[in-house]
Amino acid sequence: MSDVSNEYPIEYPIEYPIEYQIGEEAISIFKLKLFDGFPEDELGRIAIHFINAKREGEVTPSFQISRTKHILELVKQELSRDNIERTPQNSNFYDRFMVHLSYFLDYIDRSRKDNTSLLGMEEHLEVSYPKAFEIGNRIYNVIARETEVDLFHSERIYIVLHVQRLL
Repeated sequence: MSDVSNEYPIEYPIEYPIEYQIGEEAISIFKLKLFDGFPEDELGRIAIHFINAKREGEVTPSFQISRTKHILELVKQELSRDNIERTPQNSNFYDRFMVHLSYFLDYIDRSRKDNTSLLGMEEHLEVSYPKAFEIGNRIYNVIARETEVDLFHSERIYIVLHVQRLL
């Protein structure tokens, strides 16, 4: 299998071997028919499209879909308060953030364990990236309020890091 871009966790190729194989074949076709210099690191992005398409076929209760859409709209409103909108320059980061939030919201009700060792990192992010922390904290609070779930601190860190990339 080709070298996968570092922006995707290593377990993706293991968990989704067929999607990555399709991605490899797509890159071969692109190189043959379109452009020989087509970048190998596009493999992960191509595979993600197939993974997402597979996910869209799953049966999800309609209340969960509408809740997720509602929360994503609230998140977009929070971002736009700070003039963070989807642009051609940040579309990759913006779209990935929204996809990650969508997955997060789909699985938020499942039992899991918080990683308390990340609390020091949360304090570091607050000092190092105050603007991202402020925006991320607002988004975190919107999600907590709308889902009525007591969220973990590690989830705030995750959101703040994505917001920092958008800034």
